[in-house]
Amino acid sequence: MKQFLASCLFLVAFAATAVADDAPKHPEMWMFDSKPITATAPAKGKASFKIASDHLYARVFYDRPIKEVFSLTPEKYNLHVYEAVVGSGTAYDHIDLWIAKKDFDNKWIDLEIFPDPATAKTKFGEHDRPFHYAFAYAKGLTGPQQVYFSIGAQADKDERAAVVAVDFTGLDADKLVADAKATAESGKKAFASNFGLPKPGSLHSAALAKQTEAMTKKLGSKDIAQVKVIFTADAWELERNDLTGRILSRVADASVVIKDKQGVCTLDTGLVRQSYVGGKFRAPGEWANTASTPQQIDCAKAFR
Repeated sequence: MKQFLASCLFLVAFAATAVADDAPKHPEMWMFDSKPITATAPAKGKASFKIASDHLYARVFYDRPIKEVFSLTPEKYNLHVYEAVVGSGTAYDHIDLWIAKKDFDNKWIDLEIFPDPATAKTKFGEHDRPFHYAFAYAKGLTGPQQVYFSIGAQADKDERAAVVAVDFTGLDADKLVADAKATAESGKKAFASNFGLPKPGSLHSAALAKQTEAMTKKLGSKDIAQVKVIFTADAWELERNDLTGRILSRVADASVVIKDKQGVCTLDTGLVRQSYVGGKFRAPGEWANTASTPQQIDCAKAFR
């Protein structure tokens, strides 16, 4: 985590300078509270919080659906939040949020900053890094602090920023890290309902899927309980030697759902490759590559 934050130092230092130079943008469009916010228009919320005892939620309002503000689509459903303790120089981070499809038509963004981990619903990007970390790794952070948040949109036309008071007295870094992990797991579980099975391509067949499922289970982790493969390609694509043109193999796009022995299901995508040897393609082949961030999926959608 420290290494990742260090790698962002230049970008974050630039943003931290902006905190000092610029007043919050549209602060009247934010609400903060110690419980999840249900108001559909800006209203007065809480102005100060204690990190040792309070939860902290925010709702940021817009004048049109957020899918328009952030150009959200089923393939692009993330946005970024910047947070910093004003003047600290060390407590800052960029948070990557994934927005659930059911929320695309909302005119607000919900931020679970210090939520109840058991009820958290936010998927925090591919690194599973909630808001907690910037504060957990701060050095000597205590007492009342001004905490700055901002969300940028297209060309900053709809940038929203605000400052809220947080008393860091009694900050327990170990507890914050533990809460962060629990929050991330809760969010992934809640977000799983956003992912369904992809549509089979013309290439898909029960026999092809079955042999690939068997290959996946045989070559994969011993923790695999069930496998489901869906070929999304319409045809195989040949791979040839660049110099001779000789056929080396064939590949096809496919998705795989793996259910582990703990009952968690993940959806992954990749290529299945079959080598061309002795005048024929060798089935079942192997996974040539898969996505770097498999998505948790509702098992009931995958294994019916």
